Amino acid sequence: MFSLPQPDTGAATDDAVVLHNDAEDFEHFLWFIHADAVDLVQLNTQPVHKQLSRYLGVATIAHMYEAPAITLWAQDRLFSALEHVKFVLPQTIAKLLRFARSMESARNGLPVALKLVDAVHGSLYRLAHLHPTRAEYPADLSDMVQVLENDREMDLLAQVYYYLLVYRDDEWMSDARLRPVDRQRLLCGSHMMRRKRIITCDGSNDREEYRKESTFDGQLVGHLFELWSYFDLAPWRLPSTTSTGVC
Repeated sequence: MFSLPQPDTGAATDDAVVLHNDAEDFEHFLWFIHADAVDLVQLNTQPVHKQLSRYLGVATIAHMYEAPAITLWAQDRLFSALEHVKFVLPQTIAKLLRFARSMESARNGLPVALKLVDAVHGSLYRLAHLHPTRAEYPADLSDMVQVLENDREMDLLAQVYYYLLVYRDDEWMSDARLRPVDRQRLLCGSHMMRRKRIITCDGSNDREEYRKESTFDGQLVGHLFELWSYFDLAPWRLPSTTSTGVC
């Protein structure tokens, strides 16, 4: 779980604990170990985002160190929290996806992974539709771009690009959070999706009515698994605008 660094012979060293996982997640797990009934009651009075982060951290560490009973306990509460939150913060989305990927190969873990990924789909969908009219959202679609790319979640990144094109008008052109490579991808994606008739030339009929039970736009049905290819710069052989090598 953790180890103490071994000093060189005769050398002085601090007895620092070296963690092999996310420090915040491990802090949540330590909270669980020492928590009592009062702590659980107090947690239930906290904002749902804090509950979500807490249960996700406990589930992640418990699964990593093969504590199935704790994992199941935290998962149940994690899914309950997800049902009561409309928007998931970018850093929490990244952790949700990592936990989902770790569950894919676990015994009986695939349904859990699919449910978590579906929750991310729903969060992005609601963010696209509701952010312009809801002040409680502390972040927008552009804040998701780097988070998703860092974890190589390119299919979800493509959805964010799609939502930017359809629901943010031309704001992405001057959005400081987006890099030159993002703008190139958006231009390529706009062209390809018009050719595929997913979006129209003037954008007049592209926006769908928000449906509470939906997790993504209906016009994406049939395109989810190839959506990234519309934004991928590689087939265009354009000059690279990023040092990451990601196209």
